[in-house]
Amino acid sequence: MTVKNSSVARVSIADTTIRDEHLLTGDAQLLADLRRSEVWRSPALPVPERVLIARQLSELGVDLIEAGFGDSQDDLMPLQAVASEFRDGGPVISVAVRALGDEERLAAARDAIATAAKPRLNLYVAANDLVDDLGRFRRHPQQLLDETRSAVARAKQLVEDVEFSPPRTTVNAVEIAVELTQVAIEEGAKTINVRTADERGDPEAFRTVLLELIRLVPGSHAVDFSADPFVRNLRGGKASAAALSCAEAAIEAGCRQLKCAFHGIAGTPGHLPLELFTFNIWLRKHLGESHLWTGVDPTKLCQASERIAAAKGLDIPPTQPLVGANTIDPQLADFPDDPLERAQAAAALQIVLNGLGRPLPGWLADWIDGRGEGLKAA
Repeated sequence: MTVKNSSVARVSIADTTIRDEHLLTGDAQLLADLRRSEVWRSPALPVPERVLIARQLSELGVDLIEAGFGDSQDDLMPLQAVASEFRDGGPVISVAVRALGDEERLAAARDAIATAAKPRLNLYVAANDLVDDLGRFRRHPQQLLDETRSAVARAKQLVEDVEFSPPRTTVNAVEIAVELTQVAIEEGAKTINVRTADERGDPEAFRTVLLELIRLVPGSHAVDFSADPFVRNLRGGKASAAALSCAEAAIEAGCRQLKCAFHGIAGTPGHLPLELFTFNIWLRKHLGESHLWTGVDPTKLCQASERIAAAKGLDIPPTQPLVGANTIDPQLADFPDDPLERAQAAAALQIVLNGLGRPLPGWLADWIDGRGEGLKAA
C-alpha cells in the first residue's frame, strides 16, 4: 500500500455492520453459495443487539457508526436507541437517507439521531432515483441537480455534519456524479462517499473513478473523500480480497474514510472486512512498510468479533480470516512439514498473535524460548 501524500496517514473507519444488518445474518455456507439468493435478506436485528454491536464498535475505536437507513418510519426507533447510547460522546452516529424525497423524511431522520453527541446525515442518490426499471429517466437532469441542491442545503440546516453519496458510477459515466458532487459541496457537504458500479472488484476501475471525481470537481480539495468498496458479484474469500484491493486503491487515490463491516461478515457478498483491513494497516505500519494508521485497537478485534457474532446469531467458522480459531488457537499439527517453512510460519504467527493481543500457544512459546524441538530447522 504505497501512499505518497502524508496528509492521508490517518484513515477513518466508518462501520456499516448495523446499517446493513439485513445482509449480515445467516449461515456461513449459505453466504458462500452463489445459488442461494435468500441469504441476501434476513430478519431485522432486535434493538438490544444493535446497541450491543454499537458499543463493541465504539470500544474497538471506529470513527463512525452508520446506524441504519432513515427512509421509513420503521427505521427510526432503532436509530434513536443507538444514538442515545452515545449522547455523551463516542463515534459519529450517521444515518443514510435518500437525498431525493420529501423534507419531512429528512427531518425525521435527523430527529432520530439528534441525541447523539456527533450526528451525521449521509444523503445518497440511488440508481433508481435516476431511471426506472425500464431504463427511462425519472427526472430531467436539471431537476435532479435542483433537488439534490435543495436536499443538501436542507440537511445542512438540520445538522452541521453532512455526507453526500452520488450514485454508483463507472469512469465512462462519471459526469452525473461529478455534477451532483459539485452541487453537494457548494451546499456544504464535507464528506463525499464514492461507490463504483463495477461489480467485479477491479481496483484500477475504482481508483480511476475516484481520481476522475477529484480531478473534475471544483473544490474537491476542501472536502474528505470516502470509499464504500462493495463487490456484489463475488463471495467469500474472493469478495474480501477484491474489497481489500479496492480499499487500497481508494487510499492511493486520496480517500480519508473507508466503509467496512465487521467480518465482512462471514463472507457476505462484497463488504470490506473491518478486521482484515484495519489489521492489515496496523501490520504494515508495525513492519515499517507504511505510515497509514487507524484508531482501531487491534488487540480488541477478537473480543469484538466474538460478541458481535453472538449478537447476530453467527458461529464464526474456524477458517474465518484473522478471527477464526485457526488463527487465534493454532495447532502445531497444522503447520507445514518442511522445517524452514514451519519456522517462517511460526514467526509470522507470533507477529499476528502479538498484534491481536492473544497469548502464544505453549508449543510456540517454547520454540521462541529455545525449549521446543518441533519447529527447529534440520
